[in-house]
Amino acid sequence: MKKKLTKKEIALKHYDKMIEWAKAQPENDIQDKFEMMHAISENWDASSCIYCDTVNIHTGKCVLVKSKDKICNNGSNCCNSLWLKMNQSYTWKEWIEKAKKVRKYIQKYG
Repeated sequence: MKKKLTKKEIALKHYDKMIEWAKAQPENDIQDKFEMMHAISENWDASSCIYCDTVNIHTGKCVLVKSKDKICNNGSNCCNSLWLKMNQSYTWKEWIEKAKKVRKYIQKYG
């Protein structure tokens, strides 16, 4: 019987897959979440995140949000604002650096 993965394990695998794909891109090219979605059917938007997918739809609360009320606020509070910084990266090189920080945060708090 196959072991069921935890949310944390799923999220970490998701980041591993995205980071590995991004490493194959020209590091000074502008990052493009749509290009990633086309290539690997995943990106860093909420639609690809196991935590976002299971956030209580009535409260918007998420364990990866460290604000007092735990409300996601469309990603701006996600992973102690690390997700927002990653999302605002300009190049793939910068995106990878910031994605690794998000992954580390998920490893610790997910």
